[in-house]
Amino acid sequence: MDKVLLGKHFQIFETFVVSMMVMQDTDLFALKRGLTESIYEQNDGELKPLRQAIALKKTTLQDPVVMDEETQFIYDHLMQGDSGEWLDTNNDYVRLLLLRIKQARQQANEELQKQFTLLVINACSIFEIFIGDLLRFELSHVYQKQAYVAKRTLTFEQLLAAGSIDNMHAELVESLIRDRQYASVTAWLETYLEICTQTKVRHFKQIPVLQSYQEKIAQIFELRNIYVHNNGVATKKMVRLDSEAMVGEAVIISEDKVLWVIDTIFNLGIDLYLLNVKKDKQCQAAIYRDKLNRLLINYLRVQPQSVRQIYDYLVICAIKAGDYDECLIDMFNIWLSYYFANVIFEIEDYQEMIDVIDRNFPTDDAKFCLWQALISQSESQIVVGAINFLSAFRSDAERLNNINLPVFDIIKTNPVFSNYIRKLKYGVNE
Repeated sequence: MDKVLLGKHFQIFETFVVSMMVMQDTDLFALKRGLTESIYEQNDGELKPLRQAIALKKTTLQDPVVMDEETQFIYDHLMQGDSGEWLDTNNDYVRLLLLRIKQARQQANEELQKQFTLLVINACSIFEIFIGDLLRFELSHVYQKQAYVAKRTLTFEQLLAAGSIDNMHAELVESLIRDRQYASVTAWLETYLEICTQTKVRHFKQIPVLQSYQEKIAQIFELRNIYVHNNGVATKKMVRLDSEAMVGEAVIISEDKVLWVIDTIFNLGIDLYLLNVKKDKQCQAAIYRDKLNRLLINYLRVQPQSVRQIYDYLVICAIKAGDYDECLIDMFNIWLSYYFANVIFEIEDYQEMIDVIDRNFPTDDAKFCLWQALISQSESQIVVGAINFLSAFRSDAERLNNINLPVFDIIKTNPVFSNYIRKLKYGVNE
């Protein structure tokens, strides 16, 4: 497999990761903020003074606040309801405004529910494209042309439309992917296991790393199906998969449900991807590993546990390749994945890798000293190690280019380190 093909294979994974993370970090946030604000803006002439008055009621005013007549009147007539919110009054006019703000909130929630549904549908589509692209890649570039499609047929019209042997093969591959995909999500993924991995087990539920996903992924795709084909009304199959659903009733998708769908699909995608790269030895090349590291370091903070799975794989590849500098970088990121997940890093689980690092780095190496400080979990040692690490760069431009590395999140509020960064940026001490 040449560099161009390796690049195409990596791009399949990169597109999946970026698409899922944009959905989690950008789309969801923008929906929650944008929808509510846009609906309020439609009634801004009436609701703006009420919103200002409610905001002021929620704060403890130390000094008098100058309000316009409308806001002051509403402020004076607002009372706390049973829920503790400032959404009660004994004035008919303010009561009318409160009713309208409740209607606006309800409208926002109804629209948000529709958008949550679209996010779930989109997440399923991204996953389908990802698995389909990996299947297509294997059948087109890894296997011999006749593999898996030798007995499939094309119509005479399809043969005429294809025009060449390569196009005929591409059409046969597409028909195989379509047929397996539409059978069922489990059957489709078992096709993936057969073609894209080296596992001898073809049944989804018999592979330990995938067992927990079988019911979850079936539930997610049935959730997608009832919104696409049944107007969001629960089917008997949905009820079997989700105990909270009731036949004939609308299934409500909450923000937590959307996040669960994104996390499940993202984690399953990574597990399936790892099974694929372990099969194709070319994907273990240094150039490919470097691409993975550069991609995943951006998501250490938001998806630490998912990203750790790939760094666990990368560090083993680095040791096999004798690339000890890469091994140390991977171990940094593994340690940070535990930190960002708020889980204790167990040295015993990585003793082999730590021993390799200890044997192959001089004790005065700046990167090695930072690593030693990190696993000591002493903040003062980490600060010293971090400053020495940054100081080892040749120029301030290089130092500034590295100050946003995730490893420095641990000490960003430390006064000594903050003063060092301040001096680096502005040339002054506090």
